[in-house]
Amino acid sequence: MTGKLLLLAVLLALGTGLVGGLIGVALFSGDTAGLEDEIQGLQGRLNSLQETVSNTAVQVQETAANLAQLQGALDGLRGELASLREAGVSSAAEQTPSAALAVAYVDLTSLVNQIFEPVQTTVDFKNQELQDLRQRHEAGEIDDETYRRESLKVQVELLAAPLNWDLTLIQKLAASSEFADIQDRLEELRDSILPLRERLDEL
Repeated sequence: MTGKLLLLAVLLALGTGLVGGLIGVALFSGDTAGLEDEIQGLQGRLNSLQETVSNTAVQVQETAANLAQLQGALDGLRGELASLREAGVSSAAEQTPSAALAVAYVDLTSLVNQIFEPVQTTVDFKNQELQDLRQRHEAGEIDDETYRRESLKVQVELLAAPLNWDLTLIQKLAASSEFADIQDRLEELRDSILPLRERLDEL
């Protein structure tokens, strides 16, 4: 739902800017005859954008559900592997199936932490940036339009950060032989996320 509202806000903000530009040009030039046609054409584009937003929202929700399932599966795997390690499974040097799973658990934990740390740093930084923008706006240092434009930009970047984290994790898992049994599922998730990231990049 957050993704849907954010994308809608961004697209409507772009549409509002275009409308304002058209009105300003028409009034400045004195050409009001074509203004109505221009606005009607723009309204059609906005309607199309809103339809795109709705379709994107559905994709976001489906992807979120798929990621939740994957996260649940990974959490379950971590729990099972942790139990095996605590029970004193065969050593990794012997390369028994249980030991291989134990090694996979260690690698997975390290991988998740490695990917997550820079993303969390980005999220913290962007949240601070939003707070700074809010304070500058309240202090009158930036006008309403600048605040709205810059805050929306930061919010898009905030939305992109966890999406990129999910994508990076899925790609690394898909490239690992330890997760060959869920390779197809990982690739499906990756393919569902890529179009969403591309749309965010376009914003």
